[in-house]
Amino acid sequence: MWPTVLINDVDRNIVKEELAGQIVDQNPELGLDRESVVPLFMKGPKTDERVWWVCSVRPSAFKALVGKSLFIGLSKCKVKEYVDVIRCFKCQRFGHRASKCDQTADTCGRCAVKGHRANDCKSVPVKCANCGLAAQSGHAGCVALHKATITVARRTDFGSK
Repeated sequence: MWPTVLINDVDRNIVKEELAGQIVDQNPELGLDRESVVPLFMKGPKTDERVWWVCSVRPSAFKALVGKSLFIGLSKCKVKEYVDVIRCFKCQRFGHRASKCDQTADTCGRCAVKGHRANDCKSVPVKCANCGLAAQSGHAGCVALHKATITVARRTDFGSK
């Protein structure tokens, strides 16, 4: 699996099919080719003029891109490493999606109780279904999230060190 990057502040009007070409053409000093950058999906508010693009990149391109700024269209866009950890919103565990979950009942992402979802939760104490801390499931300090992030990083080809 190639590493992924998050490119900030890209003009919303730049479409997926044009993004890699613009990165290569407008940033020749990086020495990239169009196959080095594979746009995956766009993120950000639906109404903003600027969005973020998540792209899969060759390991050699990853080293050239992370921490840099790119010119894309008329914008200067910062590039950061992006690690996408998948979370199931049925059982709240990491590493699979709800469509692949074998659990029969939903686990609440707010109180960690089986049988309802977070948007239907009436419980006052908040509890992470993964680590048990007083926070909603998937919170930044979750030990299970940290372990899942490490697992994703181990499966990623960053090239030779």
